[in-house]
Amino acid sequence: MLYDLNLEKFFSSYDEGEKIYKNYIQTDDVSSIDASYIEEHRMFIPGISGALEMLDESMFGETDNILIVKHACYMPLFHHSHTFFEILYVLSGECENYVNNNRIHLETGDFCIMAPGVIHALGVFNDSIVINILIRRSTFNETFFDFLSEKSILSDFFWGALFEKTINPYTICHSSNDKVMHNAIEMLIYEGTAGNDNYTRKIKENMIRIIFGYMIRNHSKDFEFPSVLCNHSEKLNEILYYIQENYNSVTLYELAEHFHYTPQYLSKLIKSKIGMGFLQILNNIRIKNACLLLKNTDLSIREIYTRSGFNKADVFYKMFKKHTGSSPKEYRNRNS
Repeated sequence: MLYDLNLEKFFSSYDEGEKIYKNYIQTDDVSSIDASYIEEHRMFIPGISGALEMLDESMFGETDNILIVKHACYMPLFHHSHTFFEILYVLSGECENYVNNNRIHLETGDFCIMAPGVIHALGVFNDSIVINILIRRSTFNETFFDFLSEKSILSDFFWGALFEKTINPYTICHSSNDKVMHNAIEMLIYEGTAGNDNYTRKIKENMIRIIFGYMIRNHSKDFEFPSVLCNHSEKLNEILYYIQENYNSVTLYELAEHFHYTPQYLSKLIKSKIGMGFLQILNNIRIKNACLLLKNTDLSIREIYTRSGFNKADVFYKMFKKHTGSSPKEYRNRNS
């Protein structure tokens, strides 16, 4: 297809780092390895470098919210966790992903979406091509707010990862030989590796939306979870969706009445299972909606905070500053 020529480095012979990894795996010899090269390129070799730091600050640039990288072949297994979402996609071949000591075999066309904080190790010990798609946790709140508002098997997973303490650590989607999905991934890889203009970020965000949309529409029966969500988790998802759909007017009393709880019990349930109170969740959703309107409309700030459920300007400005670190005007100027 159109993008193949620009993806040669994903299909060509090993890069220098992979050659070093392959030699180490085959010989277990570190004497000839240049330690300064390992450190400079953030490689992992037992005995030379420690486990890699997987924080947003160390992985993402200041303006990055989605990163696309090829997983290095023959990289030694090391268990780690990170603060962002990671999506593995097997472009060709196979790999082994170890999550919480469970071995997961992935083949061509398989996606494995992992929540932040999940301990795992990925092994690619042949010529297989595995792509890592890294997405900031905050991006789901800010950029994919509209996607989260539509109930689906995938948005349920992300809601759980973002707001619940007890979650499914990962989900797998088997897309098999779906050429449309494969082509969409190739376009995303192209933008993530060759794109370098003002539109790159937006294109990557929209390609992720397209890929998620294809997953839900064409492969809703091809998802695999490590466990079945408990009844409380299912009910909490319903509660979160209700807040999402009625954020501009919902109250704790109305929410409790709708789900046949007392306000006191519902408040304790939300706090114990999600780790945030009702008002904190509600204000998070309201501010995210305000951010979307600031970025994508010319509405006045007064109309935006009114539509987002705030009755007083001073409360809105204080809450907005707390969540974003800037005023609404500064946020709009920065994102317009």
